Amino acid sequence: MRNHKRDGKITFFELLLLAGVFFFGYWVIIAPMTKTDDMVKEEWVRNNLDTIYDAIGHLQKDESFVLEEMTLNEVDILRAKWDRPPLKWPKGVLFDSFKAETNKLSIVVHFSNSTNVVTYVNLPQE
Repeated sequence: MRNHKRDGKITFFELLLLAGVFFFGYWVIIAPMTKTDDMVKEEWVRNNLDTIYDAIGHLQKDESFVLEEMTLNEVDILRAKWDRPPLKWPKGVLFDSFKAETNKLSIVVHFSNSTNVVTYVNLPQE
């Protein structure tokens, strides 16, 4: 039989259960979204650094080229000569922090909770 005294009323236990469902829903679905965005941003920057490293071989043919003084603008100029568009970067990349070394490229990127250095290291082919 139906208890008509309870129609439309909610108990404290049911409120607690609903709050738990909303909390775990947020924890499982919404909270990891910023972490996923950061992982995508990091991979995007790392792929761009890989593309830049591939262009270094062509830039080194110029006698006036110095790897430690390399800028991202030189890569965009080279890509323009190849009829390719300039590299697209995500928001939060600090272009002044770009550093090129013999087997390593790095740049500083702002993520949702921190600022990290994204590094591309060329591993020797075996």
